Amino acid sequence: MLETFLKQAVKVFLELSRGTLSELIVDKYLVLTYGNLILSMDNPDEIIRKFEAEFNFIKHKFRIIDLKLSEVKSSMEEFVYHPGVYIFYNSTSVIKVGRHLVNCRKRALEHVRDNTRNEHLEMRELVSDSASRILLINSKKVEDRHWVAAVELFMETHLSPVIKSKRLG
Repeated sequence: MLETFLKQAVKVFLELSRGTLSELIVDKYLVLTYGNLILSMDNPDEIIRKFEAEFNFIKHKFRIIDLKLSEVKSSMEEFVYHPGVYIFYNSTSVIKVGRHLVNCRKRALEHVRDNTRNEHLEMRELVSDSASRILLINSKKVEDRHWVAAVELFMETHLSPVIKSKRLG
């Protein structure tokens, strides 16, 4: 058992060092460390924990919504269209963090439509990746949208997404 785990860990390390992070498939029991984030397959718990640890005093002002990329457009979840922070992620990494002060879902979907990209990844590739998800941290009240900028800056800094925000330098 330990030998199998170590072989998988070495494989992951080698794949990461080659820069093929977006193509990596990880066994669901293997935990991958990337930057400051520990993320296991299809599990946003570490992202949520980071948010709650930093913003515990205002977490009641937000609704956290975790959706498959294919479900985002048709979602009827309460607060899905509110101001908030969007976090694209898949089984291996956090891909993109951003915010919108009016309609978080709409802005997140624009990244896929417009194919936001860098030298490692194109957002349109996420459509065919069944592990691609979006975590929305949306304000329950529109008048609390001023907190969204702080949440985005914190999450961008602490999650080290593959595609960095140009706004943050």
